[in-house]
Amino acid sequence: MSKRHYYLIMSVIVLGFLFHHQTVKAQEAFTREEALDFLKDAYKAQTSLGEKYQTYKESRDTLDPYFTDDYAKLFLEENLVYEEEGYTIYGSDFALYYIPFYSYTDDTKFIYDSEKNQIYVYEFFQKPEEGPVDYDDHFETVILVEDEGHWKVNEFVESTKKPAFIKSIEEKSLSKNTLPKTEFRMVPTQDHSYISYQHWGSYFVLQMEYQNQFTYITKKEPLRFLF
Repeated sequence: MSKRHYYLIMSVIVLGFLFHHQTVKAQEAFTREEALDFLKDAYKAQTSLGEKYQTYKESRDTLDPYFTDDYAKLFLEENLVYEEEGYTIYGSDFALYYIPFYSYTDDTKFIYDSEKNQIYVYEFFQKPEEGPVDYDDHFETVILVEDEGHWKVNEFVESTKKPAFIKSIEEKSLSKNTLPKTEFRMVPTQDHSYISYQHWGSYFVLQMEYQNQFTYITKKEPLRFLF
């Protein structure tokens, strides 16, 4: 393989990877950390409505960056009250449509559904042994959807068992991660460069070396070569 041929192959692969990365970036705009920070801010927006009196529009505008129209309306209909000074909300341990009291630890799970382009954040809440609040073991799930280019909370699901849509995604992921590892390597004799291709779990890894310099590309789909 000549140096020119090698660099041509590497350029095509890198350009293909960059295009794919940009597409995924648009669909998976949130990392786990970003999603959890977003939910913290969404909860603060909800509770801030009880800090002062304001108009209904002002209350609605406060929720707009974090919740879809349908979800915001459900929350306001359930929790917003009108008094002479304006609209406000009252605190309650059992108020509906609030962002759950997630621990924001490893117990708070994050899943991206690429088929539906939705994000699921959920956590299992165990029945408390004691305290003023009592509830049974259950899961609380928040579903985020893309709304006019922005991720927003669209649904809240509480269930005694892990939701079926989450179990389905986890089972698919588990089946992909049982795939065997494969590898091929080409070693030109003139410049001692090589390309190795590995399939490990659900990831495909391309490693390219030229004069002791390494480049790695990782994708979730098979890499296609021109040679």
